[in-house]
This record gives sequence, structure tokens and C-alpha cells, in this order.
Amino acid sequence: MRRYGAILVVMVAVVLGAVGCNGSDAIPVFGPVGLAPHVTKGDKGEQGPAGKDGANGKDGTPGMAGPMGPAGAPGAGIEKSGSRLKIQAVAGDDGSVTSSTIIDTNNGHACSFLTAYDGTLRCLPSGDALLTVQYLSSDCTSPVGVMIVALPCVDPPEFARTRLPGECGDHVLSVKDQIQEPMMVYAYKAGTCQLATVQSGNTYFNLEEIPIDTFAKGSYSIQ
Repeated sequence: MRRYGAILVVMVAVVLGAVGCNGSDAIPVFGPVGLAPHVTKGDKGEQGPAGKDGANGKDGTPGMAGPMGPAGAPGAGIEKSGSRLKIQAVAGDDGSVTSSTIIDTNNGHACSFLTAYDGTLRCLPSGDALLTVQYLSSDCTSPVGVMIVALPCVDPPEFARTRLPGECGDHVLSVKDQIQEPMMVYAYKAGTCQLATVQSGNTYFNLEEIPIDTFAKGSYSIQ
């Protein structure tokens, strides 16, 4: 009984606290708003490790071609001069260089590597240095040099080359004194000695054989 009486007293007290003295509702009174809590910024952390490289992008549009570069240095060719035989070169005003022939410095004339009558490869006189060869005998064994009149701007040749019947290489002859125009001449053609025409105005010369070992010897090689 006493316990219930205590509870009743507490309830009455709560009701009286909520009702004003004149019986009207009381206005609740709130205390002051508190300040927001103060937040302190922490120190900056260390930079993290770099990420992986991304994938390559697509190729861009090709640019325009640049200007042409300067010409490169001439390559090292197989041809080269020796102590006696020299390569004669022609240089163009555009920078080009080409070899034209071989000069034998022992006689100052152009030569070409040919098979001589002794079977050796030699640089024998060639080009404008040669006279045409005809023969005074029907067996083509007595050669004479013939200079054709229709050769302007050419110095009188100093050499002649001939191949005698049955031989597989050339003889070289030097041009000597002029002789009187012969009555008959022969030419060695297609392995036979044939009668040729004496043309008026041609000049004829005696010829004298030059020892074949006078001319520079050569040999074939694979480079």
C-alpha cells in the first residue's frame, strides 16, 4: 500500500511541473546553443607511388617529307689506279664522277686488257691510238698501217694491232714512215686473207712489231 502511495506522489509532482500556476500550459525554456566542435586539420600525407603507364595512343597523321639531304660520299669502287696503269676519270660539274678508260703511263695512250698472241692478258693500245691494218701479201703476213682520210680532229696513231692467221691473240706494232700507196692490199677477215680495195686518199705506213712483254700484264679475279 505504501509503495503505490509513493508512485502516486511522484506522478502528481510531474503533472504540477508541467502546468503553470494559473493552470495554463508552461512554455518550455531551452538553454543556449552550444559551439560546434573544433576540428583540427591533420598534416599532409606522403605522395603515393606513381601509377602504371597508360596504353599508347593511336599514330598521328604522317608529316610532309623533309628536304633532300646532301649527296653521300662516293663509294669505294673496284677500279683503282696502279703504279703504271692509271684510271682516267671524268668529273661532271654536278659532282658526278665516272671512269672513262685506262691510261698506260709508259706510252701515254689508252689501253684495254686483251689476250696477246702469247696467251697472256695485257693492256694493249686501243681506241684512237690504232691504225687500221692491211697486208701487202696474199697470206696476210706483211702488215702495213692504213690511215683513213675521213678522221678529222684525230692525231696520227702511233700503234696498230693485228692477229695473224692461226693465232688467238694480238700483236702490237708501232707506226713508222709513210710509204707509197700500194697496188694491191689484203685484209684478214673471218679467218681468211681476202683481197681488199685500195682507196684513193688513204695514207699507208710501215709497221714494226713491238715486243709483247713491253705491255702491262693482267689477270682475272673475282671480287
